[in-house]
Amino acid sequence: PTIQDLINNYYASNNNQNPQLIIDARFSKDAEVVFNSNGTITYSVWHYSGGNKIWDISPTTVSISTLNGLIYVKGDVRTKGRVNGQLSMIATKEIYITDDLLYADSNTNGTLASGTTNSLGLISSDDVIVSNTTANQTNCRINGALLALGTSFSVENYSSGSPRGTLTIWGSLSQHTRGPVGTFSSSTGNK
Repeated sequence: PTIQDLINNYYASNNNQNPQLIIDARFSKDAEVVFNSNGTITYSVWHYSGGNKIWDISPTTVSISTLNGLIYVKGDVRTKGRVNGQLSMIATKEIYITDDLLYADSNTNGTLASGTTNSLGLISSDDVIVSNTTANQTNCRINGALLALGTSFSVENYSSGSPRGTLTIWGSLSQHTRGPVGTFSSSTGNK
């Protein structure tokens, strides 16, 4: 499918209502969506000018239940947190996972709770990327359905630095082309 196919499906399912949250992160802006375990998200948009961070949208918290099932991001978005609710996030560029992204009722290893009603779909028009952040240096756990329409799901700087632990996805992964997530050394058994 294309992003437009997904948006058309959203409109058809929601009586032609616009998404409740559209985040514009185009034109050299950065966006972040943090999932909070209490059923809210905190989102923000910023850009840099003269080395200073300028807020286009200062951190704003809203309830997932008010979003009508969708966050639509025009541009790239960074995300992390504990999801408590049902939501899909579509981005017209890359989605960067900057830390664990787990359901609120999953355990710390990401194992899904029996009978969970939480669900998350991440849909990128380009790629879904596990960022090379401090938080992701020792394991990264993801709950949800990941769809990379452009090329792939991958790990940023996968072939450099020290071993970063285990990448675990409890959910599904669909991509156009298999992306690199790590390397393997026959002499040490890891990388």
